[in-house]
Amino acid sequence: MLRGTVANAGSRRVLTLEKNGTECARASLDINSRFVMPDLLPGHYLLRAENSTFTQPVELSPDQDEMLLNLDFSEVDSMASKSVISGNVAGGAGAVVVLLRGEDGEEWVTMVRDTGRFRFVDLPLGTYNIRVQGQGSRIDGLTLDGVITREVN
Repeated sequence: MLRGTVANAGSRRVLTLEKNGTECARASLDINSRFVMPDLLPGHYLLRAENSTFTQPVELSPDQDEMLLNLDFSEVDSMASKSVISGNVAGGAGAVVVLLRGEDGEEWVTMVRDTGRFRFVDLPLGTYNIRVQGQGSRIDGLTLDGVITREVN
């Protein structure tokens, strides 16, 4: 059995346990941010939090009935702000590009360079909408995990 608590869980209320890339257990945090994953076989696992970059290796040995984990997601938030969105706007030198995160409405703005390129850096995980002001070009639903780079045109 794997059980534990999560400090600073925020909206990350579901944990999954994977073995060799296959999900083998899932648990929702209770009101006190506790979780339980019963009936696990010995082996090497990877614990993940949904909607997060958090991962934690877990090893259960044959002589181990239970493992207790006390996790803190506060550091996950600070580490998960490295995503990049960049792209080209055809004939768009000097145009304004607006990036909007849907979850909280936070907005980033940049100007297209003479080369037609734009770039947003150090973005946290979330789902974003991007638009070029005045041109009407728009892309909705760009999902970032806090570490990936996305190229859009």
